Amino acid sequence: SSRPHRPTLSPLPREPSPCPALEMARASFTRLGAAAALAAVAACSAAEASELCREAPSVHERARSYYQCDRQCRWYVGGGTDAVTGPHFFDRRIIGKEVTPSILKPLDTKCCCYNETSSGTESLDVGEPVVPAFSTKSFQTESTWSGAGETGFDCKFVCTEAQGGALVTMDRDEADRSGAKKLHCGNCSICSAVDDIVVLSGTRKWITEAMTKVGSKFAAPWGYGFDNVTHLQEALVQIGFNMSTAPKGRDLPSCMDCWTDNIMCD
Repeated sequence: SSRPHRPTLSPLPREPSPCPALEMARASFTRLGAAAALAAVAACSAAEASELCREAPSVHERARSYYQCDRQCRWYVGGGTDAVTGPHFFDRRIIGKEVTPSILKPLDTKCCCYNETSSGTESLDVGEPVVPAFSTKSFQTESTWSGAGETGFDCKFVCTEAQGGALVTMDRDEADRSGAKKLHCGNCSICSAVDDIVVLSGTRKWITEAMTKVGSKFAAPWGYGFDNVTHLQEALVQIGFNMSTAPKGRDLPSCMDCWTDNIMCD
């Protein structure tokens, strides 16, 4: 994911610091030298980092970074790692905001994570935020459509359709023995319904180029505007990429939500 543009800010007039360590740092530059000053700044930075997550972000604040920390928090909260996603990846109640805990490491940005509940938004961070705002993750070969190798339909699990239309993830060998109707390689997920698979199959020869054009217009300053994800979804429907827009359950995304999340992540 590319980082959002950060405008240059003009210096503000000096005011008394709310952190005593900064006042110590100013004095240290003249009395003890740069090393002591940096230590004082680091102490202040650590103290202030624990306060960064006190306020939950607005929708506009999340949208400015294309909801990057929403996705990061959903991946890592509950035990997710760079190798494996956590249990809340599809939970739309989990949101986040990007922060910079240390002024000494301006590029080491983190995500404050929150849970939106019926009684309000609660912080999921204890002390300094730990979820990285940007990270490299392993591809989930066993659970996704791609399979584990280059031979095609070679995954350990398959998504099957039971009588009545229910989607059931089965061990591949078990599905073969039982004669289950296999829909795709990997676990059943948000876009596993037959109608969504048909759309994906029918658009496979042209959707990459078309989606790039639609996504570029969404991201451009003169385009849809980063707050209007609904407009982005409508634009995809207009070009024939009409994935289902109904959420797959309480607090879950629709298949279209997953695709627009992917566009914003790119």
